[in-house]
Amino acid sequence: MQQAGWDTQLNSMNQHYELMYVVPGSRELEQVPAVKTHVIDALTAIGATVTSEFDMDRRRLAYKIGQESYGYYHLVQFDTTASAVRELDTKLRLDNELLRYILVKAKPMTAEELKVMVTGEKYAKQRPTKAPVEAVKPAEKVSATALTEAELAFANAAGKRPVEADAEDKKVSIEELDKKLDAILEDTDLSSKL
Repeated sequence: MQQAGWDTQLNSMNQHYELMYVVPGSRELEQVPAVKTHVIDALTAIGATVTSEFDMDRRRLAYKIGQESYGYYHLVQFDTTASAVRELDTKLRLDNELLRYILVKAKPMTAEELKVMVTGEKYAKQRPTKAPVEAVKPAEKVSATALTEAELAFANAAGKRPVEADAEDKKVSIEELDKKLDAILEDTDLSSKL
């Protein structure tokens, strides 16, 4: 018995909600305010008090819904009871003028906070600029044949890398490489070349 009284008390308390809905992008821009008025009328019909609303204009959908690739996004914040939200949810499900909607419990926000949340303007202004990245210098090349093991360890610690003496002297032209590749490709026994 006590549980039923608790549910009744929760249903009678006003809570803050947020409704985001999408009007199909195939609609003319002149038709969108009529849909917006229709949604606001549905909210007032259930006894909701609209605290703020924000139009987010026409945007591309993340994925196609039916034949629609674009939609007009609208965000409305309002206060009402939990039982009224259930009634609103039922009305919105049956509404053919909306492409999609989401109805969630939210924390109360001012119109300015809502605008910042939707557009991200404040965060873009506060974002610090990145510090310039210093260019990384390539390690110096040291001949490996002229170094002892101690010198090799010291060169590695200093960021210098040893290079084979033969590797610097070996420069092969592209024509020579093409000839070698053709010879390898023509030869059916590749194991002898490797």
